[in-house]
Amino acid sequence: MKTYKFIFFDADDTLFDFKKSESHAFKKLLSEFDLEFNFENYIESYRNISDKLWLDLEKNIITLNELKLLRFELFANKISLDVDSETLSKMYLNFLGECTFLIPGAIDILQYLKKKYTIVIITNGISAVQKKRLENSKIKGYIDGMVVSEELKISKPNPEIFKYALKKFNCHDKSSALMIGNSLTSDVLGGINSGIDTCWLNSNNSINYTNHIPTYEINTLIELKKLL
Repeated sequence: MKTYKFIFFDADDTLFDFKKSESHAFKKLLSEFDLEFNFENYIESYRNISDKLWLDLEKNIITLNELKLLRFELFANKISLDVDSETLSKMYLNFLGECTFLIPGAIDILQYLKKKYTIVIITNGISAVQKKRLENSKIKGYIDGMVVSEELKISKPNPEIFKYALKKFNCHDKSSALMIGNSLTSDVLGGINSGIDTCWLNSNNSINYTNHIPTYEINTLIELKKLL
């Protein structure tokens, strides 16, 4: 086992339970327009739209600002909701920023890692949301810093965001860094592109149909205790 000094974590669905947060925020948004009665159908439609746009962001097809508005424009059109996308986006992001739900084992593993490693979050998320969530979460004290793609206008898997993190946190030897995340197409591929070891958090026991092979694979965060 290599000796690491820096642990880079993805945020959503790695430390923070994004699906639970998304569901909570979206239900609050629908309730503002008395639409929560059809929550299950509406959130499925919204997620189909949003998930595709996040993949487009990774491929540099759209920008984050475009994503924030376009997903609600497409959703509103689909359900014939006469509310502008900017209003919907602002309301949703405000609700989302209030959600600090964590992935099981997040606090435990961060307590364990904090004794030996510099811990940094690298996220493609929206800056205002990520900062608000981290500030109000129980894991704030374990995190040494956060790099947010929106502020750099560079998204994972672009290696430049990893190079920025290495430089910012004085990691002079990238072999001493490990990237941990749930996404093969952003976290693992980004690490590979940057020459950084990677650990895929495969919580759903998914089959890896990509050519992106992580250095390690785990199903739960607690399994990191066996690796680090």
